[in-house]
Amino acid sequence: MVKLRLPTVEDIARLASFGSDQSLLEGIWVSGGGPGVADPFVWAAQRLAEFNAGWSPQGGLHGGALVIDELQPFVGLVYFGSVAPRVVELSYGIAPPARGRGIATRAVRLAAEWALNGGGFSRVELRISELHAASRRVADKAGFRFEERFETFIEVTGDTAIDLLYTRSREA
Repeated sequence: MVKLRLPTVEDIARLASFGSDQSLLEGIWVSGGGPGVADPFVWAAQRLAEFNAGWSPQGGLHGGALVIDELQPFVGLVYFGSVAPRVVELSYGIAPPARGRGIATRAVRLAAEWALNGGGFSRVELRISELHAASRRVADKAGFRFEERFETFIEVTGDTAIDLLYTRSREA
């Protein structure tokens, strides 16, 4: 069973264990990348503070985040970022050892249902790289529908990526 919850102090050690092994961060599933400091516990505490700040009135850089628990605690994250009034974008990531078990689909479905039925949002969006087939499958299985194909300019690299917009809306 997949559960979503707010990050806690106990998650610092869990995230630090991921941060101490770069192979466990593969796929950029933790926003803000890997540890930029020598001590993974310092990095983990900073990341969790940022995830929780996203739920506060002053907000956080990446929006609010919920921890995904499944057979064990902290197998991934779901991020909530405001796009427009009553519209939220979900992003998510699953730790490499937990991938391939349908956790992302179940977590995205739960997060979207909360956002639409209890979170006060009327629309939930997923922006997915055209090249990321697994994320497109997650969107389909979680009840999202394809809406639009668009180009995204990546300022850091100067490249352009093709992204797909998937949406779910509150039923009338």
